[in-house]
Amino acid sequence: MECAACKNKITEGSISAVDRDFCSDICHLRFWKDEMPNLGGNFISDEMIEELDKLAGQERKDQYNEINNFVLDHMMDSKFFFKLRTSDPKDDD
Repeated sequence: MECAACKNKITEGSISAVDRDFCSDICHLRFWKDEMPNLGGNFISDEMIEELDKLAGQERKDQYNEINNFVLDHMMDSKFFFKLRTSDPKDDD
C-alpha cells in the first residue's frame, strides 16, 4: 500500500500516528492542508508542519494532537459548518 500524500510505500516501521492511508503524521497534515482546504486544511500552516517534523516521541504525538484539535475547533467555527449546524432539514424538501 502507498501513502495517499507522498506515494511512498507504507511499511510496518512507518511513523503512522494517524491512519493506514498515510505513512506519517506529516503526510497526513500535508494531505489535509493541500487537498482539503475547505475541510480545515486551510488552518494548517507550513510552519506547523515544519515544527512537528522536528519533534519525536510523545512530544511529537502531543503536538500532532494539538494541531488536530486546533484545526477541528476552527473548522467547526467556519461558515460552512455553521450553516450545516443551523440549517433546517425541512428546507431541503
